[in-house]
Amino acid sequence: MYPSLPRPHERREGVGHATSSGDSGGGDGDADDGGMSGSEYGSPGQTGETSESSSAHGTQVATPNLMDGRTSASSYGTGGGKAMKITSGLFEGNLLGGGTRPEVYGTSVYGSGYPKGYTSHDLPFYFFPIVWGAGATAGTTTYPLYLNRTTEFGQPTNSSRPGGPLMQATLRTNASDDVFHFLADNTTVYTLLPILRSNCSAYGHLNANTSSLAPYAYMGANASDPLPVDALQYYRSSSAVLTLEGYNNTVVLSSTPNATAKALPANVDVMTLSCLNDTIGAAVPLVNPPTVKPPLSAGAIVGIVIGSLIGAFLCCYSCGVAWAVVKYTPVLDRIEARQERNRQAHSLDNDVHLPDRAHPTAANPAQPAAQEDNTKEPNARPTAGP
Repeated sequence: MYPSLPRPHERREGVGHATSSGDSGGGDGDADDGGMSGSEYGSPGQTGETSESSSAHGTQVATPNLMDGRTSASSYGTGGGKAMKITSGLFEGNLLGGGTRPEVYGTSVYGSGYPKGYTSHDLPFYFFPIVWGAGATAGTTTYPLYLNRTTEFGQPTNSSRPGGPLMQATLRTNASDDVFHFLADNTTVYTLLPILRSNCSAYGHLNANTSSLAPYAYMGANASDPLPVDALQYYRSSSAVLTLEGYNNTVVLSSTPNATAKALPANVDVMTLSCLNDTIGAAVPLVNPPTVKPPLSAGAIVGIVIGSLIGAFLCCYSCGVAWAVVKYTPVLDRIEARQERNRQAHSLDNDVHLPDRAHPTAANPAQPAAQEDNTKEPNARPTAGP
């Protein structure tokens, strides 16, 4: 047995700030034909990005237009992380992110589904609240302003909203004629529809043959489109909603929309409703916090410290050698120059030899006489003796 559907407890007005509106996309979807005749915006995988990838935090789905540079959300992801304050743009000063999986459930009142500590102007789950159509009328009844936030978040076809323009899926039961609708951004509906079909048809609750095979555009002006008075449950800060055709909870049109909601029809298929509600709450895509690397082990820290010390030593040693070379090179050059001058002077002394004075020696006593004879003219004839 599935848990009972959460009941209303409060209403939050003034959800969000203005964003640019766009009129791209569109088409008239028909709930009665399973959504196959509507104009389809395209699945996340058709935007040119990888549609899904598995991770420890659920299956990641490419999600356009998310703030803070994020590019994906995760079905079955945990969400969470630290909320940050937006520093510029239309949402300046408001909180972004931080919403967790247990906090996705709101009530049957638009503006619910915000985690504790957030205001209605924050974006705890990154996604914008839905808007209830361009005309915001149900027959002759005009909806209160808080249900029609198109001036802030653009028309349902606004392709610049996180996840893309609003899309819907029709979900029919096997046990009764109940017709449910799921309404959210393009990425969310494309991600959840196959999960809803698989989970709830497996138990025999959902009629897979008559339920939507693919999402189709929500225009807010077609007679078959879901209505805010049919809302059973809002999720993820009112950025997704499950409705039941014919519920007609007119309390949401009063001046006190957070009053006790109208009771569900007695013959509603509670089993299918509970399955849809549980599956949406468990699998609606959330933006996970940035991946945090695990802390280093003690051995890794010691290795880093030792390596740093060795590196510092080698750096200091290299720097010291370089400093010494720079500092003492001029001195060494001067010493080398002086040594070169000394060598040159010594070489000059060796090349110039002055004549030595003759000194008689015992071994050659006649040397002076011979030298004296050498002074005589070579042609002089000896004189005759007596």
